[in-house]
Amino acid sequence: LEPGRENPYRLWAEVGNEPSVEIDGKVLCLSFIPERKVVLEEGTGEWCGNCPLGILAIENLEKLYPGRFIPVAIHNGDSYAMNSYLAALDIIAFPTGRVNRIYEGSPMTRDFEFTGENTFQMLVEKALNEFTPAEVRVTGGYTEENNQRIALCTEITFAADRQATDYRMLYVVREDDLPGWQYNYFSSVVHPNLGEWGKDGKYGTSRANVLFRDVARSCIGDYTGLSGLIPATVSAGVPIAVPAEFDVSGIISDPDKVSVVSMLIDGATGEIVNADVINLKREASVKPVTEEKVRIRYERDRIVVESAVATNISVRLYSPDGKIIAGKEGVGAAVPIVLPVHGYRGTAVLQ
Repeated sequence: LEPGRENPYRLWAEVGNEPSVEIDGKVLCLSFIPERKVVLEEGTGEWCGNCPLGILAIENLEKLYPGRFIPVAIHNGDSYAMNSYLAALDIIAFPTGRVNRIYEGSPMTRDFEFTGENTFQMLVEKALNEFTPAEVRVTGGYTEENNQRIALCTEITFAADRQATDYRMLYVVREDDLPGWQYNYFSSVVHPNLGEWGKDGKYGTSRANVLFRDVARSCIGDYTGLSGLIPATVSAGVPIAVPAEFDVSGIISDPDKVSVVSMLIDGATGEIVNADVINLKREASVKPVTEEKVRIRYERDRIVVESAVATNISVRLYSPDGKIIAGKEGVGAAVPIVLPVHGYRGTAVLQ
């Protein structure tokens, strides 16, 4: 079998003098198994007394599936509202949500159980077990000292060759710890799954002072995704780097509480194929290289770094998942630093 391609096959059977039976088909052989992450886009709002159930369900899923579950809280009717986002997803009841834009569900059952028909947990677990054709990894950070501009690079790797595709990118800027007052219809109810939102809990009042998390603050491009960024024909195992840069001035409150969800969307179905999220910090800013001081060039499976600064410098090359590809120490202007990349192909970060 040839990895990354559909391989034709033929089965046949002969029994005595009976006519032979033949079956022709194809089997897809993947070049690797992509890691599946799942996005929940949930409608919520301060005014919604049932919406503490969504907060509890999301907290539960984050504990169950850290790193693989990506929530986006889309507010309605309050100071964080993004009504156009809700309208694009046709979310009109609260709290409800869309899982990978395929399944629609609610946070809990009527008996306050996380597991049950069409609960967030049931739908997220269903989606986690479904095949995805591509893996998504995002890196990046702030580009300016005022932390109002973000530069990202999303690396997409498909597990099999595909032709005539319509894959798109959508970026959702989220923010944590946004203050507000959440109405709560469960302040007099006793149930272990209600936690601090139930009777005698920290938020066990009819209107609780809270810090909202995972709040959608901005969508970059159309809600159906930006087209033209990913080739229509893709090859198995070959990373596709998709850069993006955008301004968030006047949108975010605290740069250290911001994250960006990078979603790969199938333009033909509208479904979220896969996604990744990056948490941004001021100290992790991406600063432009000063060309007068540092020169970087690529030569046949190696990177050469030349520095005009006569001081000891160290250079590290990282893959998007944080693994060191190569590293070396140098003495500035004295001798160029040569880093062999050992056959690595794809997006990398040079520090």
